[in-house]
Amino acid sequence: MLLDHIHRLPDDVRVRLRLPHASDQAGLVALSDRLDVEVDAPRARELLHADPRRQVAVTAAAWTDRGERVAGFAAIAIDEPADRATIIADERAAPGLRALLVAALAERLAGRRPA
Repeated sequence: MLLDHIHRLPDDVRVRLRLPHASDQAGLVALSDRLDVEVDAPRARELLHADPRRQVAVTAAAWTDRGERVAGFAAIAIDEPADRATIIADERAAPGLRALLVAALAERLAGRRPA
């Protein structure tokens, strides 16, 4: 089980995978700004407030010298192919995070996809 656990990445960065919170909005916008990805406040709110019956999502929170911050986010609609997933990961600060987020999405999707 990957969700709600602390994971130590190859560069000794610790991240916790968890369900997204509404309070992640500013962190998701800041993450997208750091990575030069276009996610403004309305889009962040949309991603974070998606219907859990139709989508799975995961937030990665990393511990830094300034406290916890959003280092990654991943989401996918249950009926979408894997290549349509939204994945935003700060690989410079947390190498290996993208792969961890992909694995977490796959784990959450297991058994939820329509036949």
